Amino acid sequence: MSSSPYPRIPEQVLLDYQIELENWVLSASIDEIRDYFVILHGGVFPDDWHNCVSRHQNNSSGNLEHISSCEQCQYLLLAIHTMSSCRKELKSLFVNRI
Repeated sequence: MSSSPYPRIPEQVLLDYQIELENWVLSASIDEIRDYFVILHGGVFPDDWHNCVSRHQNNSSGNLEHISSCEQCQYLLLAIHTMSSCRKELKSLFVNRI
């Protein structure tokens, strides 16, 4: 924490959260990332993965670049996209989801 007498602004808090998410995405297993994606959307069952991804798919290509985010998962998807340059298997996280 800083020595500032004022609370951090939302952008500072979100930056810290994004950095934490990116570090986690870099080290988490693919199954853990999928589970977290489902949890963010209120899902609890394995089949919820398919339903959540289907709702976010922009087209039938199934590429990471074509998945849209919502309020619940926007930061996670940004972290996945950012870290996919270091961890290539993240590029296919949403491919062949069914």
